Amino acid sequence: SIFAAACVAPMLVCAAAAGVGWNEHRAMCAQTAIAEGARLVGSTVRGSSAADRRATEGGLVLFSGKLSRTQELRPQGHAGFEAAVSVPGIGLKTQVEMLQCVETAEKKTHKSKVGGGTKTTVSYTHRRAWLPHYENSSSFKGKDTKGWKATCNAENPSWIGLPRPGSVYADSVRVGAFNITADLLRSVPPAP
Repeated sequence: SIFAAACVAPMLVCAAAAGVGWNEHRAMCAQTAIAEGARLVGSTVRGSSAADRRATEGGLVLFSGKLSRTQELRPQGHAGFEAAVSVPGIGLKTQVEMLQCVETAEKKTHKSKVGGGTKTTVSYTHRRAWLPHYENSSSFKGKDTKGWKATCNAENPSWIGLPRPGSVYADSVRVGAFNITADLLRSVPPAP
């Protein structure tokens, strides 16, 4: 209805403005950090004296250049994925998740009306979720419930044949005249 649109539209505009503001703030912080690093580094020109190079040794280095990769990267852990997936780049992070059925048990304890004892009942609910680990559905207790039949109605598939989660890096990468080793590449945080 028009009333709902009139209520939702201002909220969407505010959310979009907040998102743009956050992104601009992040970009400005990154640019400020790069400018400060460039100011601290100063300029070291090829052919500088040995004394200049020794004075800056172990300090901050800032350079730019064309990145050239040296190899294709593949996810690790299963030959099928290694053969089918090949990514050009300097690093590959593999995250493995599978849509699975999850069971949650809820216990309730009630006082008995006769005898003063207590009685505990357990109810089971089921949902589907993307999980980074195997959920063994063979041990689920509530498979006879309507919730199981409506949500899952089948055992979770096995994890056989999936790649291992983890990261793979190129052995070395060239940036202009510089050779960047795998150890240095591993120290660069992955892009969000």
